[in-house]
Amino acid sequence: MITIDNYFDEISRLDLSTLPEALQKGHDFVVKATSNGQSWEPYHTSEGVKKVIDLYVSKLNQAVHGKGSKKMPGKANKIQKEQTSSPKRKKRGTPAAAKQEEAADDTPEKHPEDTASDSESGIDFRDPQKMSSGELDEAYKTILQIEKVNELSSEAKQQKNEIFREINRRLPKNDPNKLYSQDISPETEYEKWRIEFRNLKKMGEAELEKELQKVVDVWNYNGLTKEEEKYKEELLRLLNKNKQPDMVERIPEELRIIRRFVNMDGKIKTKEDILRFINSLQKAIVEKRIRKTSTYAEQIRFIQDKLIEVYNSMKAKIKIELKPATFEEMKALTGEQKVLPSINFIKRYIGMNGKIGMKDKAGQLLDQINRAMDKSKITDNDPYIDEIHTLKKHLKAFTASKGQKALEIEKATLNGLNGILGCACQSLNGPEEKPVLMNSMDFANMEFTTIGLKGKWYDLIGDPSPNFTAMVFGRPKMGKSYLCIDFAGYLARHHGKVLYVAKEEGLDMTLQKKLADKNVAHPNLYVASELPANLDGYSFIFLDSVNRLGLQPADLIRLKAENPFKSFIFVFQTTKEGNFRGANSFQHDVDVVIEIPETGRAIQFGRFNQGGSVHIFQN
Repeated sequence: MITIDNYFDEISRLDLSTLPEALQKGHDFVVKATSNGQSWEPYHTSEGVKKVIDLYVSKLNQAVHGKGSKKMPGKANKIQKEQTSSPKRKKRGTPAAAKQEEAADDTPEKHPEDTASDSESGIDFRDPQKMSSGELDEAYKTILQIEKVNELSSEAKQQKNEIFREINRRLPKNDPNKLYSQDISPETEYEKWRIEFRNLKKMGEAELEKELQKVVDVWNYNGLTKEEEKYKEELLRLLNKNKQPDMVERIPEELRIIRRFVNMDGKIKTKEDILRFINSLQKAIVEKRIRKTSTYAEQIRFIQDKLIEVYNSMKAKIKIELKPATFEEMKALTGEQKVLPSINFIKRYIGMNGKIGMKDKAGQLLDQINRAMDKSKITDNDPYIDEIHTLKKHLKAFTASKGQKALEIEKATLNGLNGILGCACQSLNGPEEKPVLMNSMDFANMEFTTIGLKGKWYDLIGDPSPNFTAMVFGRPKMGKSYLCIDFAGYLARHHGKVLYVAKEEGLDMTLQKKLADKNVAHPNLYVASELPANLDGYSFIFLDSVNRLGLQPADLIRLKAENPFKSFIFVFQTTKEGNFRGANSFQHDVDVVIEIPETGRAIQFGRFNQGGSVHIFQN
């Protein structure tokens, strides 16, 4: 028996080419609806999709087990019997159609293709005039879905036309969706959800908005052909032509997230891709770059919920397909703001600071600034026109100088430009320098970013900044590696990418067992037996142990200086007396010190939560 739980396993054993065309179309529908088996969410959330797939699977089982030509007992006979014995529904139509019906009544037996089959049991055959608008809409969608799998019987085709005619009749006279003012002939099929190509250039903005809504409705129901897709793009182009975005120094973090979400549409994503997006979003929230009071808070919550839902239900890969209405709404938001051209030029200028071999790029940048000004993309009304003139002056001098090998920007000028860009260029110039002298009131009101540790890790460490350093030491077999692996797993699940350098054990069965015991294997957690030269991409680095890696205090200071935004957790061996091996300066240079004084127990005496403790072997 083929079911939705084993469908793709069972179907792989069949030769699809031998199946009837209707069943082949049914298989294509299942593949499309479930993204080739990656997600059955549409089946569980859409009544129409569920009906179609259930009917198709029922037909498929009949065909596979050789019962397709037999009269099936049970429900199918009951339906046929009820249809035979129940009083006939009065149908509206032409007198000729009525005579045909009377003639059909005298016929003792109908051809199977002219009778509603068991596959059409989901169709609502009630009088459309007695249905509510919602029932009409649902009945029409169900027929369209069934029609994709099986050819409709004459009775089902008749019902489809009558439902459509009733939908059309109820629309207001001047409604743009109303296709015909007169009654529709039952012998002719019409589709409500179609696009009638019109001359868009002659439409006003209000008409374009209505036309776009109709296109989105068609997109939701039937999808779009290539021609209809072009029609939609032209609609969007004309609508956006007269809408000028707000020019800003920096696109808000929320719009960056929304743009990233929109750009996923139609693309294949791995589980790690989705997790990386979730982590970036949650990190932005924790660091308060996205706040609850944001204008886009509702959209951000929607994106977060959808990403988590997809991550929890997907397999290794999934094709992301946003609902058309969602896509259009989100895409429209991404066009509300645009970065000032002057800001982009300033960013590029800062990026050249102190680098050798930039003369050609400096000349190109100068030419591009001049062209932007000639084309009025940068005008005298630009808020940073003075800075642009200064840039041009320095670029011209730099490109003309034969002896100057690197573009040098004065520190005061550089700080001023970075101030314009906010945090956009921190990664180019290192962490922000704190003032040497501050008023105590100003200092009291300063906000500091923290990681957002919770649970037992908050109890042990507190909530340090994202670039904290920690040292862990204890006698052999006390549990220090277990503690660090557990902590690494927590950070990977909730706060970013983690590298665990296991020099003590290497990549062997012992490390594998510890990962399994603590159940911390995760796409964000990487393990290595040596310290890589490049630590880009990792937010947290564990070095187990510093002694086996042969690192000295100066090496750790250098590591930290080269990676100012990363957190380091250093694991140390101990002497026979229980003290960590190495110079005392190790302990003075870190924020958190964790000792394992006895088997399975860790205590902390650092800067954030002195006296915190945790039991290592308890989850």
